[in-house]
Amino acid sequence: QGNQLLIHDLHPDVTAEINGTDFLQILLNLTINALQSSDLPHRVEIEARRLDHPLNLERLGSASGERSINRGGCRNEAPLLSIAVSDDGGGIPPAAMDRMFVEKFSTKPVGKGTGLGLSIVRRLIEEAEGAIHLRTEPGRGSTFTVYLQVHE
Repeated sequence: QGNQLLIHDLHPDVTAEINGTDFLQILLNLTINALQSSDLPHRVEIEARRLDHPLNLERLGSASGERSINRGGCRNEAPLLSIAVSDDGGGIPPAAMDRMFVEKFSTKPVGKGTGLGLSIVRRLIEEAEGAIHLRTEPGRGSTFTVYLQVHE
């Protein structure tokens, strides 16, 4: 469909404390959503970083156009792995923000989505004691950032 997918490698390699299949499911669901965020050709970018400091969970998701999942259940101990999946598609309408991670809710047209992808991501992140941060701006795109413990 003319989309551009950019994946930035993480150096040095980092292992997250999560089941490998669950990790792949999270990346797959977030990437597919990003690729389907617009009918027009757009850019999707995946970037991972190692964080050597805990997150400021109180501020995470507190601004307009932001939402956070599992702040209270996140094992917020450094080091952490941050994985951001960003797109420059249409963004998420403000009215949909509170329901983005609710099972069977979808902003996609009928026949394009089941509304299960983000609810599965939410469940897997909660089980891994991680967190998700969503930042969006209508007309400019969205970024879903996953935070997980690093296995050392």
